[in-house]
Amino acid sequence: MTDIFVFGTLRHLPLLEIVLGRSWEGTPQEAVLLDHRCLCVANEIYPALRNEVGATAKGLLLANLTATEIERLNFYEGPFDYALTSASVRVGDEIKTAQVYKPQSPLQVIDVEWSLNDWAQAHSSVTEIAAKDVMAMFGRQSLEQLGRRMEAIRARASSALRAGNSSSTAGDPRFLPGQGDVEIVQRTTPHAGFFTVEEVALRHRTFDGGLSPAIHREAFVAVDVVTVLPFDPVRNRVLLVEQFRVGPLVRGDTNPWSLEAVAGRIDAGETPEEAAFREAREEANLDIRKLVPLSPCYTTPGAVTEYLYPFIGITDLPDGCAGLGGAQDEGEDIRAHLIEMDEFRAFISNGVLENSPLILSGLWLLLNHQQLTSIP
Repeated sequence: MTDIFVFGTLRHLPLLEIVLGRSWEGTPQEAVLLDHRCLCVANEIYPALRNEVGATAKGLLLANLTATEIERLNFYEGPFDYALTSASVRVGDEIKTAQVYKPQSPLQVIDVEWSLNDWAQAHSSVTEIAAKDVMAMFGRQSLEQLGRRMEAIRARASSALRAGNSSSTAGDPRFLPGQGDVEIVQRTTPHAGFFTVEEVALRHRTFDGGLSPAIHREAFVAVDVVTVLPFDPVRNRVLLVEQFRVGPLVRGDTNPWSLEAVAGRIDAGETPEEAAFREAREEANLDIRKLVPLSPCYTTPGAVTEYLYPFIGITDLPDGCAGLGGAQDEGEDIRAHLIEMDEFRAFISNGVLENSPLILSGLWLLLNHQQLTSIP
């Protein structure tokens, strides 16, 4: 049997159980890795090991793992470019040889001790959600396929965490569900690429107090997104971006180029506001001075999980600022347009705009733009 020493996030028992696919009986055996330190990685929430004579790194020694459990560990660690290598660990007063996951490529390690407690308080919930998505692909996708999906998986986990932390607003007339009001009979994932499709069989509470018969639904799983409509309150103009969209193309639209607000997904670890500032720079080369938040909403709740955080972005839009933009590594090809408010009003009235988030933000702006003129 191979003994595996795990450090960092896998010391967190709920995460370890998700990865192994079983509950851990008792308490895992604590151990230390000799001649190593567990340090923070720049711009990441997970740690890395650095060789240092005389130092030790805390961890757990996993003994008597089954072949399948080792394969599951390899599957989870693989997308992070980690592989097993031999190392010496101390358990009590005994020195043993075990396998430990180390990166195959150098990581930018900083000289700060990584803290399990700090990580658990800030990041354990979102990591556990992401791990469930990752391990659902065990035996169904290759490590290469999983690696291509990791950013989307982590962003999706952040979206799910925000959704789980939502609460009802005062005066909300909707039905308030409790335990047993939604029964998941079966849940499967027939497709998992950059986006995911989930099939679910469920029963839910009906308005007459009963339960519905089992119904089958499919959902397109996307991540939370932001839109930013850049507005210059001094020059009284907005900036729109134009880009090719596959949705209109597949529908059969004769013109799949779309006029939109600046938009993009909220990456893992980002707030909606941080994503809004980033997207404005990437897509339109704009520095937003102030964000005015509008009401967040589902874009297509009947079949799509996407949740939208719309903003009006107060900025300067001088002549000549509309150019080309977009993140080339994401395949974006974007052209910006400066639009005067009278023309923008006509675009909405005449049906030139076919993008619902832009129309909703635009209607709000047309009603309220005068009160924004005092924003510095």
